[in-house]
Amino acid sequence: MRAWARTADHKDIAGAIFRLNLTIQNMQSSFDATVADIKATIANLEALLQERDASLTKARNQMRGLSKLVGNKSESRQPEPPASKSEAEKKAEE
Repeated sequence: MRAWARTADHKDIAGAIFRLNLTIQNMQSSFDATVADIKATIANLEALLQERDASLTKARNQMRGLSKLVGNKSESRQPEPPASKSEAEKKAEE
């Protein structure tokens, strides 16, 4: 093989390596962006789960408190007897 042919082959190989490096860099950038998006999504989902857990805990505590009130006879209210009608109401009915 002649010297100029070897030089051309080296230039072709160097060009191919350069293009491959660009492709790898583009893929790395795309990969990094995808990983960042996934991390943001995970963080958002974790925050939503924490909010849901707090809401469930609050609801459980409220239900526990209500069940204690309903179950505790000293806390239950007795219905008030109807108030006797005043003289004006009795006359209005007649």
